[in-house]
This record gives sequence, C-alpha cells and structure tokens, in this order.
Amino acid sequence: MAFETYSGSIPEVVTLRRMVVDLGLEGTEFILSAHNYIIAAVHSRKEVKIAFSSAMKTMDRADNAIIYESKTMFCKRISFRMEDLNLDAYLYNDPERETRERMDFHRNLLQKREYIEKLHVRKDLSTAHLPLQVLT
Repeated sequence: MAFETYSGSIPEVVTLRRMVVDLGLEGTEFILSAHNYIIAAVHSRKEVKIAFSSAMKTMDRADNAIIYESKTMFCKRISFRMEDLNLDAYLYNDPERETRERMDFHRNLLQKREYIEKLHVRKDLSTAHLPLQVLT
C-alpha cells in the first residue's frame, strides 16, 4: 500500500490520469465500479463537514502522529455515513502548512485593507452619485 499527496483542488479524474502515467499503465482500461477506490471528500457536503469537524477536535494526539517526508503530520481514520454509503476516510493535517496558510490569509487581508485605507475615499461620497455602467 502506498499513497501520494496531491493538491485538494485537483479533480479526481486528473489525479487518476496522473497516477496511471506515473505507474506506466497508459493504454490500460479501468472499470472502477466493482472495486474499492479512493476519492477526495467534497467538504461542501454536510456529512463530510460534520465528520471532519468532529475528528479535528482530537486530531493532534500522539497516536495520530505520522512522519511524512521528514515532517510530523497527523492522520486519523474516521467512518461516517453519507446517503446509503458507509464510508471510511483518512483525515490528514499538517500543522505547519495550516499555520502558514492562516498567516498568508491574514497578511493578504491586511495588505488589501491598507490599500483601501490609502484610497482616501471621501466620506460624503454616496454611491447614488456614481455613474452607472452598462454591461454588454
């Protein structure tokens, strides 16, 4: 058994194509309906949000720690139900990446706020006096 990490924004079909190429299996036809396979969980689903949110509360425990590429991360196996499916999932958390992304978000937000504040928008300017733009 092996795994490889991919960006969460890559569609499953792209990931599957990349995996086929990486394994040298081009030209092979796959029928996945009769086999177990792994796909990324869609976080917009209510069931996924609830399961992941609950699991994150106890994620950073020693029994969930793993070493991946010389970095300590956390991995937790969870089970949940979605529609008529009983699903098993692995939830991964990289605390360093989480912190880095949170800091990047706040830095970008601060930069945008500072830019807007430097515009010196007149307080007496109302949007009612702005000319309308016609979109074509």
